[in-house]
Amino acid sequence: MTPEQTGLWDGPYVHPLKMDDAEYAEFLKKVRRGLGAYNAATLMGVGTYGKPIEIYNKFVDMSEPFEVTPFMERGRELEDDALDLFAKTTGLTIEPMEGGDMFLRHPDNKFLVCQIDARVAADGKVVPTDWGPGLCDAKVPANFFFKSYVSRGISEHDYLQMQWCLGLADLRWGTFAVLDYEG
Repeated sequence: MTPEQTGLWDGPYVHPLKMDDAEYAEFLKKVRRGLGAYNAATLMGVGTYGKPIEIYNKFVDMSEPFEVTPFMERGRELEDDALDLFAKTTGLTIEPMEGGDMFLRHPDNKFLVCQIDARVAADGKVVPTDWGPGLCDAKVPANFFFKSYVSRGISEHDYLQMQWCLGLADLRWGTFAVLDYEG
């Protein structure tokens, strides 16, 4: 990350795991103020997470309530477990992002945003050191969806999210930590 890309998040930051429900809902409203990695697939016409007009409408009417879904809550609670297991399994050094470093805004187009779960060090064994650091995106799908990861692999939606984050972070590579919590 370049210095221009860090510290651009407006306001005090508390890790989502330490937020109560009201703080988390407010945090999600703040994230919605930009086009994020989650929107990338929709903007490209891929996936089932809405339509481009819905992204436009969220900017027109920011007053609509944002409901925290059970899937979002699950991810918030279990992503650190996914990252820990990934580090133990691969031997790669994972640096979970915290505070303002977790969020990036494009230095010129501040409406382009992303949230980064962790950075990964290139170790020279699994990842060539000349690649530099990368990103790790933690996924904790429910059992039904995990089976889809096993049978189909990482989705195009997830890859587009990763590409978005890599572009904002100015990094060359990324990986996924997918945790099957039930199995």
